[in-house]
Amino acid sequence: MMKFHFEKSDRIRNKHSGQVDESNSGQSGMTSAQHTEFRIAGISHYQSAASLCRIGDSVELAPEPTNPYDPDAVAIHCRDRKIGYVPRDLALHVKNCLRTNTTSAVILEVLGERRDDFNVGIQVRVSSVFS
Repeated sequence: MMKFHFEKSDRIRNKHSGQVDESNSGQSGMTSAQHTEFRIAGISHYQSAASLCRIGDSVELAPEPTNPYDPDAVAIHCRDRKIGYVPRDLALHVKNCLRTNTTSAVILEVLGERRDDFNVGIQVRVSSVFS
C-alpha cells in the first residue's frame, strides 16, 4: 500500500502518480511537506532485525548506488540494522528527496506476529520538507 500526501495549501492531485501537491506557490518563505507511506520491501530477508522495531522508531534511509539489482535502491535501517528497502517503484523518488530536501522517516505500523519464524511487516512514512 502506497500513499502520497503533502501538507499546506493549494491541493493538486496528479492522476498518474497519485501524489498530492499542496505547495504554497505565491507565498514567499513558506514551506510544504510531502509524505510517502509504504510497506518495506524485502523485509522477509531481515526478520530478525525487523522484529526489534517499534511504532514511532526513526529509520535511516541509505541509497545503495552499487546495489547489483537496482542502482536506485534505498536501504532502510532501524536501530543500526538493515530491515529492508524502499519499494522499487518509489526508490528513485525517495532517493531524489534525500538528495534535495530535508527528509525523515518513521515507523507507522508493525504488522504480523513475532514468533519463532517471525512474520513481521512494517509500514513507514517518509516526510520531505520543501522550502
